[in-house]
Amino acid sequence: MNNNIMIIGASGMVGTVLINLIKNDNPYDKVIILTRRALKNIPDSGGKFIQHIVDFDNLEQYRDVIKARTLVSLLGTTAKKAGSKDNFIKVDYGYPKQTALIARDNGTENIILVSAIGANHDSGFLYPATKGRLEQAVMQMGFRSVNILRPSLLLGNRQEFRGGEVIGNYFASGLSFMIPAKYKPVHARTVAQKIIDISINPVCGNNTFEGRAIYE
Repeated sequence: MNNNIMIIGASGMVGTVLINLIKNDNPYDKVIILTRRALKNIPDSGGKFIQHIVDFDNLEQYRDVIKARTLVSLLGTTAKKAGSKDNFIKVDYGYPKQTALIARDNGTENIILVSAIGANHDSGFLYPATKGRLEQAVMQMGFRSVNILRPSLLLGNRQEFRGGEVIGNYFASGLSFMIPAKYKPVHARTVAQKIIDISINPVCGNNTFEGRAIYE
């Protein structure tokens, strides 16, 4: 599979920044993007960037294209945007899990999953429980290298409004010294750069990055 990377969730804030970083200095043979709608920021670079428009409710139909050395999983939504608990779980757990399983079956060696601080499959709250269940699932799939990033509030430009991130920007503007390192807001660019660094030099086993570990 050479040094190919596949991205799901490329239309989000971290995904957009990641694509822009890769465009500026592409360390991969191919960048494969699975997306529900065509993305406009993908360059025409002699076939290095490949978009596949897929129906995530019918992923088995796309089994032949879900293959790369490294899978980057950024797919996620909010309960409000999803419209229901079931839809939220489907997008944040079902789609990423099924994509990872198919990729593993097709020979993917490494997975990088952007989760969230506080992820815990035993939590009584929907968001951290769903994130924790996905973390647990991918760690049990048998990938050579599993890398879970747990950023706190994300800083950067996002099309949709998220109140928590507005608060995060406020604290980052001058009160960050009051926040424990684990919970400090982190810029989407920092997370995207960490994804690239990990993908170039993946470490065997299950690895979790949060707080300062995302900056290092």
